[in-house]
Amino acid sequence: MFQEYVPQLYALRLIYLPQEIYGIEIHSPGDKLGYSTQTRDWRSIYNDLTYKVHQVPVSLANTIKQFMLILGLNYGAIDMLVRTDGTYVFLEVNPMGAWGWLQEHTGLPIARSIARTLAATATPRSY
Repeated sequence: MFQEYVPQLYALRLIYLPQEIYGIEIHSPGDKLGYSTQTRDWRSIYNDLTYKVHQVPVSLANTIKQFMLILGLNYGAIDMLVRTDGTYVFLEVNPMGAWGWLQEHTGLPIARSIARTLAATATPRSY
């Protein structure tokens, strides 16, 4: 698989739930130089990463909500890049993507939000 190289300020993971979207910037050492990591994949250098909570713009949040409604998903880990000019580039959505380490590094209440979503969408069953 090939992908166009995207000069970036940082990578961005959005954790989507129907009632909220959490944005987490993932900064690698190369970000300060205007390029991503030497390997182009931050997952290979976890120990060198830093994290920052990202305010998701309303227009982007609305687009993500519509996209997730079309897909029929109540959860998604969405990977994006933020270009050097500030524009967003969508990479993928993972309906089972990891979030635990992001909560640990940012203090965001992701687990609580997931539990609330599960409780609100659970269908009682009779056996």
